[in-house]
Amino acid sequence: MGLLKEKWFVSWDSDPAQRMMRSKKSRDEQIADADLTWSANQGTWTYVTPDSLLLKSKYNPQRFLHTFPGGVAAYLRLMRDNFGVRFMVMLTSVYFGVKGFIWRFGATNGQLFYFRYLGINSNDYAAYRVAAMAPWSMKAFIGAIADSMPFLGFHKRSYIVAVSSFGVIGAIGLAAFDLDASKVKVATLFFLFLNLQMAVVDLLTEGKYAEIMSHRPKTGGAVVSWVWSVYLTANLLATVIIGLMVEHGYTREMYWAVVPFSMQVLIPVIIGYFPELRLPPHKRGFNWGLVKTNRNFFSLALLMAVGSVIMTICNLELNDDWKSLLAVAVVLSAVLCTTSLLLLPKVLGKSIVYLFLSSALYVDISPALNYFYLADDSCVPGGPHFDSTYYNIYVGIMESLAGILGVTLFHAVMNGWHFRPTFWVTVVLRCAAGMFDLIMVKRWNKDVNIPDKVMFMMGATIVYNVAYMMEFMPSVVLISKLCPKNVEATVYALLAGFSNFGQAIAGTIGLAMLESFKIDLSPSSPSNATDTGSSNDDGGPTCEYSALPKLIIIFNMVLPLLSIPLTFLLIPDLRLTDKSPDFVDPTGGESLAMDDREWRDSDDDGLDDDNKPLLEQQSSGGKTGSRGSLYSTNELTDISAVLMEDNTEYSSSGSASA
Repeated sequence: MGLLKEKWFVSWDSDPAQRMMRSKKSRDEQIADADLTWSANQGTWTYVTPDSLLLKSKYNPQRFLHTFPGGVAAYLRLMRDNFGVRFMVMLTSVYFGVKGFIWRFGATNGQLFYFRYLGINSNDYAAYRVAAMAPWSMKAFIGAIADSMPFLGFHKRSYIVAVSSFGVIGAIGLAAFDLDASKVKVATLFFLFLNLQMAVVDLLTEGKYAEIMSHRPKTGGAVVSWVWSVYLTANLLATVIIGLMVEHGYTREMYWAVVPFSMQVLIPVIIGYFPELRLPPHKRGFNWGLVKTNRNFFSLALLMAVGSVIMTICNLELNDDWKSLLAVAVVLSAVLCTTSLLLLPKVLGKSIVYLFLSSALYVDISPALNYFYLADDSCVPGGPHFDSTYYNIYVGIMESLAGILGVTLFHAVMNGWHFRPTFWVTVVLRCAAGMFDLIMVKRWNKDVNIPDKVMFMMGATIVYNVAYMMEFMPSVVLISKLCPKNVEATVYALLAGFSNFGQAIAGTIGLAMLESFKIDLSPSSPSNATDTGSSNDDGGPTCEYSALPKLIIIFNMVLPLLSIPLTFLLIPDLRLTDKSPDFVDPTGGESLAMDDREWRDSDDDGLDDDNKPLLEQQSSGGKTGSRGSLYSTNELTDISAVLMEDNTEYSSSGSASA
């Protein structure tokens, strides 16, 4: 208490707040209740008032964030005092510069228009897209490797630098080389580099801020709000740039804009803004003990990575052989689901299998739908013929707003529901969104004089994205309740990997079905088109989409409904608000959580001085307390926003239907 008496002040330094707090409690009582944290800017110990006082203050950011400028200023002070300016800069660099901005170029709209620029047809685009997104399905394995094998003395910083170098190469390659259809695999490799950077940087950064959140529970979801704010801002900026550049014919050159955003993350990492200390030489070897202790989770992560590599190769080499593609997808799905049930705790394994199957059952035919909506009159006579400005800018903005609406509706309407009916309703809503695609492909909306842009905005953009977010939110809450103790972060990495792998399976099956039903739309085609397709000079089909309505009905409206009866077999009969069941810790008390590595290996907890007290001053006392549950259910629900980002690789692309 000597330090407390020598230096004491309230970080919320506005006079009204201080007057309010003095009127409620004496100075000594406030000191006794205060939380100790380290101020990165001032280099002094700072005391932050408890939630009970902040809730009464008009400067509380969680209640009055809409009040300008006071609410915003209070929120920024909260972030500064609990996370430090340097870590805020690091978060902004990652979620604005890397994942927020590069995402639109490397994974969604920019990727779509680049492959069209190369002259790639819809089916080939579907295959190369799955291959380019492979790193997202390998997040669990990448996290396990980073956790068990430090690179140049770091578990995170060196990996971020390494993968960022690949991202820079990918951006320069796409911008500098005038590739054509014969070099499409080179372009796919460049896109894979961009996605590798995004996936790994996102994974390692979210692990760090999730750790800090767990030790600063009174900050609530403040850091998640910061992440989402900068992410959505960069997303919208990238959407506008892509729309304008494509509209003016600079589809290849627009990737020069990605280069500085890909490079900038190296600066805060190299100068030490990422809170991680370098391990001493005797602790830099491969941690076999960690692998043995968590062998079930390592095995499952490795299996998922191998499956992702196999599927990538098959999509690149067997994209014309739909039977082989379908067989590979089915076999990989069966192996992964069976292994999950064998290696994971029973209820958890069944729930993750359900989430995987629900993603895989929504077969991804969006490449064909994207090409249909963008095709000119020579390929799709009388079609929507959306321009790049509408498809990139306006649709992208409405997607973001629809996602926010979906999360809001979930919390407002479904918060007290049972899990099973929650999934029933959201699955039905998602299938209903497919009706809008069917109406547009059949051109029924023209019969009742509904413009194409209005119909597309209502259905494929708003209804689908609202339903998608409403379906994913209960998934995150379910896993947070079923996580065995000490392995929460690992299970969440597996969840993200399972969801992404399920969507990759859906993309592979979708490609197989497009080939099977002879769907083929090209970015440009001759003018002698028919209502069901067009023919080239030799009489062969160039744009064929007569079976597209049938695929929409089967794979986007009917097949996903099979996940409803699966809820009775795989989803526990719990309410979203029920307490978490008790499970036996399968790991013997040692966690694969990426940030636990630093707790065990460093006397300084793997953090720099800005964040060191965040671990030392847990409310439970001690460095790691009882090492029971690393995150509470509420904290995991806050972190669900992170996983929603991970789970949109194949859905938030400005596409008709994911």
